[in-house]
Amino acid sequence: MYFLGDRIRDLRENADLKQKDLAQEFSINENTWSQYETNKRTPDMGIIKKIADYFGVSIDYLLNLTNEKYNPREEEFKELIHIFNRLSKKEKKELVDKIKRWVEKGER
Repeated sequence: MYFLGDRIRDLRENADLKQKDLAQEFSINENTWSQYETNKRTPDMGIIKKIADYFGVSIDYLLNLTNEKYNPREEEFKELIHIFNRLSKKEKKELVDKIKRWVEKGER
């Protein structure tokens, strides 16, 4: 099971960044950042939000509530949600089915 620190470490490593780089970026001590990554310390919600924004992921992803790395502030995402919320339950299901078929065919 992943914890917050594991997610933060994975994002940093995948971005090929060093702990000291992100400690500077977030104006915190390098030791504090290290403790975040080893789950010895938990960042406050303000830092968690900044980390999510920095890496373009949701807070839910960081907190291991989802495995999807989406950014809910992305304009296209907000537009999709706005449209989706206006559909009936039947239309939502039809749309999801169409998107699944589209993705499975590799027509992206």
